[in-house]
Amino acid sequence: GGNNIGVLEIITTTIQQEANGALEGQVPDYYYTQILHQFLATGYDFAILRADIRYYKGTELRHTVRDYYFERDNEQIKADIEYLLHKEKEFWNCVQTRKSPNLILPEI
Repeated sequence: GGNNIGVLEIITTTIQQEANGALEGQVPDYYYTQILHQFLATGYDFAILRADIRYYKGTELRHTVRDYYFERDNEQIKADIEYLLHKEKEFWNCVQTRKSPNLILPEI
């Protein structure tokens, strides 16, 4: 029951390296973070991410679509939302005080 409200996020991407996990069913961190931010900004109950992915198998360009479903009241998602909110507040404080935030480099 209930009238759940959700957000639909649609992305298109071309994967140059299969190492990022999107083809194995893992959502890349930057898309997951966007979903968490959508929860923060909207207060909605669920989110659907549709990923339209182009990738190379050898030299051949291939295509697949993956759908991911997220529920706001999932314990891990709730914890991740709290963590993201904390980090967004830290960043906003840097903006307000005109202090450069720490540089975060991607894992290599």
